[in-house]
Amino acid sequence: MTLRGAELSLVDSAVAHGAVDHALLERMARGDEMALGDFFDRWGGVVENIATALRLSGSEADQTADEVFRQIWFAASALAVRPERLGARLGAVVRDCCAAVVARRKIPRRLAAVPASAGDNAPAGDLERAELEASLVASDFSSILADAGLSKAISYLNSLTPFRFTGIYRFDGLDIVNVLLFDREGDPAPEGTRSRVADTYCLWIQETLSVVRMSNSMSDPRARDHAKREDVRSYCGGPIIDDAGNLFGTICHFDYVAHPISNAAMPTLAAVAPLLAKAVSA
Repeated sequence: MTLRGAELSLVDSAVAHGAVDHALLERMARGDEMALGDFFDRWGGVVENIATALRLSGSEADQTADEVFRQIWFAASALAVRPERLGARLGAVVRDCCAAVVARRKIPRRLAAVPASAGDNAPAGDLERAELEASLVASDFSSILADAGLSKAISYLNSLTPFRFTGIYRFDGLDIVNVLLFDREGDPAPEGTRSRVADTYCLWIQETLSVVRMSNSMSDPRARDHAKREDVRSYCGGPIIDDAGNLFGTICHFDYVAHPISNAAMPTLAAVAPLLAKAVSA
């Protein structure tokens, strides 16, 4: 099965999104078991977005992303030298794995001589549990939103994370505007504060239309030259799409310190985003 033009464009944008980090690929080639987690942090949202564009269900999209990263790990293990070869193969790996899942074909584990613990950043069981957790959170979020309003719902969402801040932001040309910001330490956050999109991590969401996570800006190559690298050390955010299919803004968690980010964080943001789209446009 071949992918249609729209999906190929998504794959191409994924490959083009930031330079492929050869240092990270070298770590993978050496069998560094933490490297796949770092790679997933960078590419997970993009791959899930591609899988979603292929009209897979949420569970199938998660399984596709999981399989893609396993195959990338296997490929890296086979390319212990010249890691740029792995970067060149990224698009092909994504295409093959997504197409195989759509066609309901079993994807062969061609390079199975990899340590059992390698590539287990997000096993299928964990992804299924994360999706179930996200569904339950979305249900609770919807009830709180209806009964107590947007501020209480955002406070609840924040309570499920290690992050200090959870905010809703609206894109306005080259700027991004604060619609609502919850700070668990209670500092007041005036609405309407503007920033340049290019100076925020929300830029990555605008570019990819997918959920993005970053555990530590100081070790993430995407943030190497970013204006907020020193200040905002961890981030997890996703797009808010309005009823017309346009990108309204983002829902995101962030903090001044690094945080590990659970597998449930990304599907949870994806699950509550449609509820937020209705709330902010009401």
